[in-house]
Amino acid sequence: MSSVHSESEQTAPTDESRRRVLTAARHLIAERGLGVSMDEIADAAGVGRRTLFRHFGSRDDLVAAAVSSALDWYDVRLDLATRAEQPLDEWLLELVTTIHDMHTRAGRGLWQLAAAADDELTPQLQLVNERRRVERRNATAAIARAAWRRAGGLGRPPVVVNDACALTISSYATQSMVRDYGRDTRQIARSTTALLVALLRAEVDARLGASTGTRTKEHDG
Repeated sequence: MSSVHSESEQTAPTDESRRRVLTAARHLIAERGLGVSMDEIADAAGVGRRTLFRHFGSRDDLVAAAVSSALDWYDVRLDLATRAEQPLDEWLLELVTTIHDMHTRAGRGLWQLAAAADDELTPQLQLVNERRRVERRNATAAIARAAWRRAGGLGRPPVVVNDACALTISSYATQSMVRDYGRDTRQIARSTTALLVALLRAEVDARLGASTGTRTKEHDG
């Protein structure tokens, strides 16, 4: 098993071996879930168990670090996609496609983390999951503001727009549409983009109509 790597790992640079371990752990967690073993990670990384414990105090520490590094990767890609300057329809389609692609690549580990109650997780993963929740709320709010602005909305977006964005970027939505309906990420993105654009334009028109009505009443008065 992984012990065959014990000689080569002695000369491996520390930073490089740690990076290799985290990369292997991320891929395994995406494929098999949060319950991956140290032996599986060591074999996938091409190192021995001793190297794993040199970098991480326990399996739980390693799994949490791997999931946290996956969130780092997710945050960078999402921020770049959100900041892109494009017309509403194009921007939203590319953004939503990127999000669903990332959910698919994150795989079983992300879905297990999102579905778990805190008492079902290790203390290390509880902290990572709280980070995931906070960052998801922040990302939802940022996407809703950007979408509202691109749709011509003024001020803060309505709650319904924020909620629709939250549903759109849900990993549950990705899992359900891929597994239950056999859709690919581009198909999911086209459908959700059409729904979101229609909602955004309806809400912008409703707010403009309400504003016009108020000004008319004031004028008549």
